Amino acid sequence: MARQNGVLHCCVIHERDLMFRHLTANYAANPWAENVYRDTPLLLATKVKSAKMLSASMEAMKVTLWVFGPVACVHYPLWEICGRSSRTCG
Repeated sequence: MARQNGVLHCCVIHERDLMFRHLTANYAANPWAENVYRDTPLLLATKVKSAKMLSASMEAMKVTLWVFGPVACVHYPLWEICGRSSRTCG
């Protein structure tokens, strides 16, 4: 299975959240990278039902739109979880 996945995918499979966070923060590992099944680490975390890896993946993929004091507007890629064919979860 490791031959078909990137290093972040392997972190998700083996539930290594600290390594995942370290790679994305310090080595600019791409959390949007896809494996041969076109799964990002976020989508893989939902498939293997790992809550801590889902959290780590979402934190790595979030985009902060604005910050005003202690308040921030953050965009999370929820369309990735719902499916790529339709951009709406409804």
